[in-house]
Amino acid sequence: MHSFLITCFIIYVSAVFSTEPLKSIPLDCSFFTTDKLGNIYTVIRKNAINKYDKNGTLLYQFSIKKYGNIDYIDANNPLKLLIFFKEFNTVITLDNTLSETGLYFLPEKDIIRTGAIGLSFDNNIWLYDELAFKIIKVDDQLETLLTSNNLSAVINPDLQATFMLERNKWVYLNDPNLGIFVFDVFGSYKKKIPISGLKNFQVANDQLIYIDSSGSIFSHHLKTFDKKRIDIPLTHKPIQVRVEKGMLYILREKGLDLYPLKDDYSAR
Repeated sequence: MHSFLITCFIIYVSAVFSTEPLKSIPLDCSFFTTDKLGNIYTVIRKNAINKYDKNGTLLYQFSIKKYGNIDYIDANNPLKLLIFFKEFNTVITLDNTLSETGLYFLPEKDIIRTGAIGLSFDNNIWLYDELAFKIIKVDDQLETLLTSNNLSAVINPDLQATFMLERNKWVYLNDPNLGIFVFDVFGSYKKKIPISGLKNFQVANDQLIYIDSSGSIFSHHLKTFDKKRIDIPLTHKPIQVRVEKGMLYILREKGLDLYPLKDDYSAR
C-alpha cells in the first residue's frame, strides 16, 4: 500500500493532486512532521507544538521555553513523541494529547554533546554522540542497549549530524554537508547516500522524498537509486513536503497547505 501511494505521488501526481488545497493553515512554522495516522505536528515560535488531524483541525497544543528551541520531533509512534532540544541536550516524550510523559537530561548519563536523536522500532531512543563519534541506542532509563564503532575513521571526523530516524529496519543519519549515512538496526554502518544540503526528508517505503536548496521536490529510490524530480504546479516555493495517509502536506512561508490525493492509501 505504501509503495503504491508513493508511486501515485511520483508518476500520477497531476491526476491525483489538485492545485487547490483542501485547507491552508496560516502559521509561522519552523518545520513540521506527520505520524502514521495522518496527524500533523507543527513547530511554532520554535518552542511550541500544534497538533492537527489529517484535515487540518487543531487538536492539541504544547509549549515549553526552558529548554530552548525545539530542534526535532520524531512522531513515528503517535503515542510516544520524541522532542529534542539540542542546545540543552534534553529529550522530552509526549503522549497523543501532547502531555509530557518523560524528561531525559542526557549529560546525566555522560552523553555531553548529542547531534541528533530518533525513535527506534521498539520505542527506545537512538542518538548520535558527537564526542564519542558513535550512534548509541538507549532505553527509557538512558541505559545503553547497543553502540556502534567509532565512526570518525569510517565516515568523516567532521560529521555534523542534524537529525536521524529509523524506518524499515534502517537508521538514517543526516549531515547537510556530507550526505545521509545508513546503518542497520544493530548500529553497523552500511553505506552513504550522496545527497547533501538537506534540512529534512521523509523515508516512505523505498522512497526518500526531499526538497533541495532550490525548492524542487525529488524522490530517490533507495534500492534502484533512481532520482526523479516531482513537478507540482505551486504558487509558493515549498519549504518541506510529506505524504501521509492519502494526503500531501506542503509547508511554505507563512502556511501549511493540505492537498488530498485521489485514494486514501496508508503511507507506511
